Amino acid sequence: MIKLVACDLDGTLFNSEMAVSAANAKAVKNAQSSGIEFLIATGRAPRESRSVLKDADLHTSFINLNGALVFDENEQLMIKHSIPKAKAQQLVHLLHRAGFYFEILTANQVYSENLDQRISNVAHLMVDLNPLLDFRQAVAISAGNKTIMNMKQIHSFDNLLQDPKIEVMKIIAFDSRGHEAFTDIKKEIAAIGDNLNDESMIRAAGTGVAMGNAIPAIKKIAQVVTKRNNEDGVAYILNKFIADNNNI
Repeated sequence: MIKLVACDLDGTLFNSEMAVSAANAKAVKNAQSSGIEFLIATGRAPRESRSVLKDADLHTSFINLNGALVFDENEQLMIKHSIPKAKAQQLVHLLHRAGFYFEILTANQVYSENLDQRISNVAHLMVDLNPLLDFRQAVAISAGNKTIMNMKQIHSFDNLLQDPKIEVMKIIAFDSRGHEAFTDIKKEIAAIGDNLNDESMIRAAGTGVAMGNAIPAIKKIAQVVTKRNNEDGVAYILNKFIADNNNI
């Protein structure tokens, strides 16, 4: 019997406009009413992830920032793991030297040194998820997205890390070439994650779902693969789980 479904946001629960479709929202509520706990597991910060779900009138527990923060459905903090300042400074220097665009995330804020580049990165992701979307349209949608609007642009990450009040929860780097772009720098960084992190979770759970835009290695071990252009993929999966539960 399925008791828990953990779901990512980008490329999974979110559609190509970085919002929750009506069909997905309805499926989540149906799953909850059927006794299935629905949990969001995302690399996004708490504020930016919650705001989009509240727009869809969804209330769930959260694993934020790739496990750095865990909240129950009442938004009470249960677990917190931060990055030591010395390690954060080392990562910043390595990423600057390699020329990557990256961001620093705290529990309550996302910091960027170049918001224009962030908008461009999100636009490229949107076009990748929906090839019919024009890049200029994607830029316009990205620029007006709540996630971007809630971010804070600063002059220097080095200066930010000098603030004793700043507690770094996550550092995330982007590159349009995909995970292959980080092959060399990963050799210098022991605490770096990538899309292959899903493998251990799928194997432990015994049931896994990969979206159409997942890397091939993850698709091979996932039992269900949904199409890249299926924006209601979560609805399909949850409805299947509910049907299976009712047949038990």
